Amino acid sequence: MILIYRDDKIVPIPIKEFEERLGITYTDTLTFDSPKIIEKMKKKCARKMKRKKFFEMNRWTLALHEKAMASPREHLYYIRWINRYLGYGVFAACDIPALTYMGEYTGHVQKRRKRKNRFNDYVFSYDICGKATRYCIDAKEQGNFTRFFNHSDKPNLTSRWVIKEGISHIIFFSNKLIPKGTQLTYCYGPWYWRSRSCPASL
Repeated sequence: MILIYRDDKIVPIPIKEFEERLGITYTDTLTFDSPKIIEKMKKKCARKMKRKKFFEMNRWTLALHEKAMASPREHLYYIRWINRYLGYGVFAACDIPALTYMGEYTGHVQKRRKRKNRFNDYVFSYDICGKATRYCIDAKEQGNFTRFFNHSDKPNLTSRWVIKEGISHIIFFSNKLIPKGTQLTYCYGPWYWRSRSCPASL
């Protein structure tokens, strides 16, 4: 079930209905074109984990969020239509303490295509230990609620890489106390805005 704001109240709807409404496939995992790409990414991650600073950062992040990563997050947020310019947004369904794990950016991992991705609003860099790869996560046709996080220059969420089960993941956690009803946002970064107009104020 997913919580959405409808008719001036927050209501749960089945995932299938959510998919039909928005024309996407809902997934809480990453997908890859082939097992070969997965093995390639695992080898890259393994090499990075041999460096002490990356190993320690990853261990700290997992110690803080690994348990929450295996737990449902649906009670923390709801999705709401904002306007034609911004589209949908994600809002806090309750008061959210600082350092609360919110979710993972999911979708299809594929090679970057500059022309094709230029106006795709649902592309996230697939980083390994903070360094960009030739790949990106495309959530235009498949993804989860994190694809609806909007940009802010003063975000209340932080995105960070974490390596779990040998593969890099991009996760979000709150960087401060987020009051109930507040929109959840993160900073898209300068690369995103190179081919787009300046972001609207939230």
